[in-house]
Amino acid sequence: MYIDKPRNDELIKALESKGAANSCSRCGRTRFEIVGESQVEVVQYTGGLLGSHMMQPVATVIVACSHCGNLSHHAVGILTDPKRAWL
Repeated sequence: MYIDKPRNDELIKALESKGAANSCSRCGRTRFEIVGESQVEVVQYTGGLLGSHMMQPVATVIVACSHCGNLSHHAVGILTDPKRAWL
C-alpha cells in the first residue's frame, strides 16, 4: 500500500518517539524505511464446546532495515493512539 509523505513522516515520528528506531536486530545498522501498511490476522480462541476461533485483524506498519532488508511489523494503534487497545 502506498503511503504519502505526511503519513510516512507521522509513522517515523511515532516510531522514534517509542524508541523503535534503534539499530537493526540483524545487522546493527540504524537506517530504516517505511515499506507500507498492512494487517496481520490474529487467531483468538473464543472457548466453548466446539473450540471456535475468531480472526482479529491488527493494523501494522512494515519497517525495513535500509542495509540488510530485515522486516519488522509494528502495531499502528499503539504507535498513533497510546490510549487505544492494541487490537
